[in-house]
Amino acid sequence: MNMTFRLIALAACLAFSACATSSKSTPSVAREEVLPFLGGQKVHRYEFKNGLRLLVLQDKTSPTIAYQTWFRVGSRDEDVKYTGLAHLFEHLMFKATKTMKDGEFDHILEAAGGEGMNASTSRDYTDYVQELPKDQLDLLARMESDRMVNLVVDDQQFKTEREVVQNERRYRNENSPDGLMYQEIYERAYSTHPYRWPVIGYEEDLNRMTAKDAAAFYKKHYAPNSATIVIVGDVEPAKALETVVKYYSGIPSVELKPNVRKAEPEQKATITKRMKLNTQVEKLMIGFKAPGFSHPDVPALMLVRSALANGKSSRLYKALVETGVASSVAAYDIDEEDPPPVEHFGEIAAEHGPDHRPCHRAEAPYRDRANLLRRGIEIIDDGLAHRHQEGAEKSLREPGRHHHRQRHRKSAQCRTDREAKHADTEQPRASESA
Repeated sequence: MNMTFRLIALAACLAFSACATSSKSTPSVAREEVLPFLGGQKVHRYEFKNGLRLLVLQDKTSPTIAYQTWFRVGSRDEDVKYTGLAHLFEHLMFKATKTMKDGEFDHILEAAGGEGMNASTSRDYTDYVQELPKDQLDLLARMESDRMVNLVVDDQQFKTEREVVQNERRYRNENSPDGLMYQEIYERAYSTHPYRWPVIGYEEDLNRMTAKDAAAFYKKHYAPNSATIVIVGDVEPAKALETVVKYYSGIPSVELKPNVRKAEPEQKATITKRMKLNTQVEKLMIGFKAPGFSHPDVPALMLVRSALANGKSSRLYKALVETGVASSVAAYDIDEEDPPPVEHFGEIAAEHGPDHRPCHRAEAPYRDRANLLRRGIEIIDDGLAHRHQEGAEKSLREPGRHHHRQRHRKSAQCRTDREAKHADTEQPRASESA
C-alpha cells in the first residue's frame, strides 16, 4: 500500500471513537457501532456472538466490492519446529473443500468477474482478498465461509503445496541477497521471540511437517473468533450484515489461548554482521528498535520514515543518492503487533553507489538512534507531517489517483490495519508459549 495512504489511514483508525450498542434486530450479533472514516464516510462495525468481526464501508464510486478476510494468525503462532506452516497453510486454503474440487474456488470467482484474488501471510496475521461485482456478494460469502470450516487437507495437496513453498523460499531467500539480509536482521534482533524466524520458514522445518500438522493448525486457528471480515464498496451495510449472518453465524468458535512468551532480553549493544553474498553491489541494512504497531508513537515514526526515505525529495535520498554515496535507499514500515520488552524495529537499506564508495559512508549519518530521532523531530517541526497527511487524504478522495477497485481494496486495508491485524487484547491469540 502507498505509504502516504497508510499514514492517514492509520491516523484515522487510531482516531475512531463511537459508542457501541447491543444489537436487538439481529440475534446472532452481540454488538454494533458506527465509526467515522475518511472523507465523511462511516464504517459499520459488528461483533457476532461467535466472535466474528465484520466491518462494512459503503462506497458507491464503483459497482464493485472488496471482500477481505483477516485471520489473527501468522508465523508467530507456529511451533519452533514447524516454521513456515502459517504461510504454507495460506496456499492450502485455495485447494479443495468438502463441497468444491481443487481449482474450483478460483474458477468460480473468475467466472463471476473476480479480480485481485490474493492472499498473504505476515508474522501476525493472514489475509485473503477478492474484488467482485456488487451482485456477487452472496456467492463470495458462501465460498469464503465454506473454506473456513470445510477445507480438505490431505497428503497429496499438502505435498504439492509444500514443494511450491520450497521453491518460493529458494527464490526469495536462499537465492536473493536482499532476502538473506532481511532474514538475518530479524534473526539477530530477536533471540527468544518467534519474530526471529522467517515467515516462509526454514527448509528443514517445511520438510519435517505433514498434512496432519497442517490439519491441526487449521482447526486451532481458522475460526470465526479469530477472523475479521471487511467489505468495502457499493453495498448497503444492512445487506452485507444479512449476507454474512446467513453464512457465518452458525459456525462455532474455538478456544483461543492467550500468548505466553519468554521475555526478550534487553539489547545492550549494537549488533553487526558482515555477509558475503552473490551480489555485484555492496548493500547496507540497518534496523532500529521501535515500538509495536499499536504504540501511540508509531504514527509519528511512520511520518518520519516517509520523510526520510519516501521519494526523491526525502532526506536520505538527497543525502546519499544525490551525492553518489548510494544508488538507492529505502525504509520499511513498522508493522509488527507485539510491544515486548525489546521494541520492534524499522529498517533502512542502502545499495552501494556506482562510484564504489564504501558502505560505511552511507551508515555514517545514522550511526545511532538518537541522531535519527533528532532528525525526525526536525522533520515534524518543519510541518512535513501535515503535508504528508494532506497528500494522503487527497489520494484517497480523488478517483483519478487510484482505480475505483483499488480504492475499495485500499479502504478495506486501511480499516483492517487497526482492527484485524492488531486487535485489542480482549481477543486472545490461539497460540502457546514458544
